[in-house]
Amino acid sequence: MDHLNKGVHNMNKTPAAFTFLQEGDHVVIIYSALKRLGITPSDDRYEDFVQDGWLIFPTVYDKFPDDPATNRRQLLSYAHQAPYRRFLNAIQKQQRRDRMNEDDADGLVALAEEGDSFAVIEDEMILNELHGRLSDDAGRYLIDTVKHHLTPTEIAKKYGVSRPTVYKWRREVRDQFK
Repeated sequence: MDHLNKGVHNMNKTPAAFTFLQEGDHVVIIYSALKRLGITPSDDRYEDFVQDGWLIFPTVYDKFPDDPATNRRQLLSYAHQAPYRRFLNAIQKQQRRDRMNEDDADGLVALAEEGDSFAVIEDEMILNELHGRLSDDAGRYLIDTVKHHLTPTEIAKKYGVSRPTVYKWRREVRDQFK
């Protein structure tokens, strides 16, 4: 339970985390993780991964053991691996889902291996905090991209809107945390 309370307490650091990520070339930690995985801007998943990288950074920032303001270089080194691991896990999860579609029995085993329940709870808390700051449309975009791993095209189809409308929602999510 203390773990959950700590997550709520650290939500106050979220704006500082986004500010840090926007300073200088700090956002490069997200793009370099994508490059290491061979995910280029032409990949359909690219924008989704970039968005996910922005959304997980406050958690990484909060977990940093030292003071981020005075140990900026150490924070960058510390935070460098988090997006890479997150993206790699998402890719592996999708591969497991793809295999699960091929053989449902094997898929049940893959699902059992997926979850770290504390990480899921923490992610859910962060997502709820972020969702509460957005309009209904931008909130739906956030949930569909992070929880359901939908692409902008899939979201547009789901709600019967154009992709530019979905991109407007995405900009609202980003702008909320600048």
